[in-house]
Amino acid sequence: MSIAKGKKNLQCNIIKNIIICSFFACVCYLGWLQLVQGAELSAREEENKQMLRTLQSPRGSICDRDGQELAVSLISLSLYVDPLDMDDPRDFTPKRDPRKVASQLLSEPLGRDQKELYDIFMEDRRFVWLERTMDKAWSDRINKVRLDNKLRGFGFHKESKRYYPMGKLAAQLLGFVGTDDLGLSGIEMAYDSVLKSAVQTQFIDTDNDGRPIMSSVLQSNKARKMATIYLTIDDRIQFALEKALFNAMQSSGAKSAAAIIMDVRTGEILAMAGSPSFDPNYFDKFPSVSWQNPVVSTVYEPGSTFKPIVAAAAINEGIVSPGSFFLDYGKIKVGDREIKNSEGKSYGKVSFKEVITRSINTSMVEVGLAMGKIRMNQYAKSFGFGSYTDIDLPGEEPGILFNTDKMGPVDIASMSIGQGVAVTPLQLVRAIGAIGNEGKLVSPRIVKKIVDPDGKGEKTPDLPPPKQVISKQASLQVLDMMESVVVHGGGQPAQIKGYRVAGKTGTAEKLKSGGGYAEGEYIASFVGIAPVEAPRFVALVLVDTPPAGYYGGQIAAPVFK
Repeated sequence: MSIAKGKKNLQCNIIKNIIICSFFACVCYLGWLQLVQGAELSAREEENKQMLRTLQSPRGSICDRDGQELAVSLISLSLYVDPLDMDDPRDFTPKRDPRKVASQLLSEPLGRDQKELYDIFMEDRRFVWLERTMDKAWSDRINKVRLDNKLRGFGFHKESKRYYPMGKLAAQLLGFVGTDDLGLSGIEMAYDSVLKSAVQTQFIDTDNDGRPIMSSVLQSNKARKMATIYLTIDDRIQFALEKALFNAMQSSGAKSAAAIIMDVRTGEILAMAGSPSFDPNYFDKFPSVSWQNPVVSTVYEPGSTFKPIVAAAAINEGIVSPGSFFLDYGKIKVGDREIKNSEGKSYGKVSFKEVITRSINTSMVEVGLAMGKIRMNQYAKSFGFGSYTDIDLPGEEPGILFNTDKMGPVDIASMSIGQGVAVTPLQLVRAIGAIGNEGKLVSPRIVKKIVDPDGKGEKTPDLPPPKQVISKQASLQVLDMMESVVVHGGGQPAQIKGYRVAGKTGTAEKLKSGGGYAEGEYIASFVGIAPVEAPRFVALVLVDTPPAGYYGGQIAAPVFK
């Protein structure tokens, strides 16, 4: 009995000692891990979490003034590969090099070189993007190849993809978005901070072999929704404008064209377009020059469309009135330069109203010289030329005015007929709009409102108040003269049955990069206001280098109509 009890006590002591030794061993091991290998293990833990991925939630939408969606975000699939997880199971038959097989099978559907893919598959990495934001047909095809051939290491992630449901409509205005949700042009770029999707962070823990732990894959932080931008444009007016531009390009064979329609009272842009354009859904398949918005980035000599501005300034200063008379000989000498009328015509005794109606250069030069360089430049600046309009669009140019201190009589004469100065289409349409707005210059705007994600809060852009640049009486007198251009002058093709239209034609030599003029190349233009009795809209049409019939009244005025 005592022997058995002794054995039992011995066994208990042995177990007790084993437990104690094990406990001390664990403590020592934990201490060693904490004190000796702590830094290394922490680094390994962080390294294991390098598979955390930052995904973008849907970007905010862009709509026209009535809520028609012009840019939205859709959920699409992006293909990735884990090169370290591509090996076949040990019992897989037949034996093969899975990386070589994958590069051969996926080269054609991905449009990638086999060697390029093979080099990626040989990398010592856990995550590599192969293709971003694929459409369903494409991702289904890749997935079928993957499953049919039992290729390991590939997977798909849901990502937000920008989609433009109206295709080319307002493309240069809207711009486009890159693969990393970065606005690269247009409204997408100007309002990137408002539209840009919130980052969705997904932490993916891995085991010692770097394989994702599924419970962590399913955990993610929900990203907030983004605001919606409502533009001032009307998609129906935009469509009509683009169609008219396209038809003008087709019929004339011109190099390019641009147009803009603005509300003279509010400065709201109702339509804005350039041709040729592009489809922002496939922007990389179009030349980069087609991405640019010519309405804000084109700098050109306005020619005779600048004459109403000079006329408004001269009438406002009391230098001339619509009834003032001039004696035109068809040409005028200023310094060492002789300035002639179009086609060398001579009109004899004419009123100032006729000067504008017939676009007589010689008489406009007389008016400009009477104004003088200081007042000419002061009024040009007052009408917004030579400076940014501050519209919310990237790529805007300020235009070019003469340096007042360096201006001579020839410069004044050139400016009087819209030469020697350079403007943007947006600047000109804004300035002419002031003539239709009782002499008040407004700031052009392209964004109507920004609506919070919950649809409750709204924000409208802050704009400076209208600026009185000429008197109401002067504006009405110039408007009447511009109506005469459409009724009796070169702007007759712009007549619209049932409406009174005021306008001015222009044909200017085209500037070339580096200075000077491009020989035989012209920009034909027409700017108009309607209806005259209660002005509401101002529109400008430019047609660049039509091969024949380059006068503004012949090619640009019909587009305005």
